[in-house]
Amino acid sequence: MMAAMSNHRYKELVPTAQTPAALINGKMVWESSNILDEIEEAFPEPSLKPTNDQEEELALRVKTLTEDELGVKGYGYMRSNASNEADAKTEFQAVLSKLEAELAVFEGPFFLPHFSNIDILVTPQLERFSANLGVFKGFSIKGNPEYPNLNAWFKAMDDKPSYRAVKSDDRTLNQIMSKVFRLAATTTPSEQPVVNDANHPRREAAAKLVGNYKSVAADIAKNSGVEKSEKSRAAIDTHLKRVVTALLTSDAGTPSKSASEAAVGAASLAFLRNRVSSPRDMSAGAAEEFRRAVDSVLLATYDGGKAQED
Repeated sequence: MMAAMSNHRYKELVPTAQTPAALINGKMVWESSNILDEIEEAFPEPSLKPTNDQEEELALRVKTLTEDELGVKGYGYMRSNASNEADAKTEFQAVLSKLEAELAVFEGPFFLPHFSNIDILVTPQLERFSANLGVFKGFSIKGNPEYPNLNAWFKAMDDKPSYRAVKSDDRTLNQIMSKVFRLAATTTPSEQPVVNDANHPRREAAAKLVGNYKSVAADIAKNSGVEKSEKSRAAIDTHLKRVVTALLTSDAGTPSKSASEAAVGAASLAFLRNRVSSPRDMSAGAAEEFRRAVDSVLLATYDGGKAQED
């Protein structure tokens, strides 16, 4: 995907000025569906395209539904207020029912008999609405008995290591949605389950923090609002090391005995917890584990109020 650049330069390369865009074999391509088609052409094996007319027709229906209705109705529901929320919810549910029916054609779990570009195309929208509607509107897609096929699809996607490596986590999506639409949460975001496998997300999170340690500490010192001093930098260092320890051993470490150190540490970690974003910084599972570790250190920071004034 395109690296960060000035808006003017980006508009020169991408006439629509929209994202995403990608440079593939020297050709600039924009819009998700076009990018997927270009990648398929450049890397035809294994094929993610429909294999016959019936699959082609279903793929076109789902693509049209995704591009013309899913986003429009989903964001319409997200932005709705007391006067139109009921109607907006009904309209969005109608779109979900259409997707549910399409998943039943080939008896799932994917839209076609195999994982395909259609699953990739619909994923960002369903991922965002699943993460956000429960928090901001009290409406759940995952775990909702009205949508068994969609739930089977979510599970099949989550079972793919390639998807887990690039998916976002719910907290990141909640933060983005809150900023974009100025929404207030109506429920507490639920934690995603821990994935126990050979590539445990706790180790990934620890490795990411250690590998970017200097830049993370510098970002906290510059942007968190803590006092800029050697004492503050030492407190930041201490608390970052405690997070690494918590990730690797589940031990939050020795609580601060200094009230000022505890205050700087708490402010630093609260800033960092909200700063972490997936998949930008780490995988979704690692981001969840990272926040758990930060919370465990925050809970122990003041040692039950025993930290003393300097």
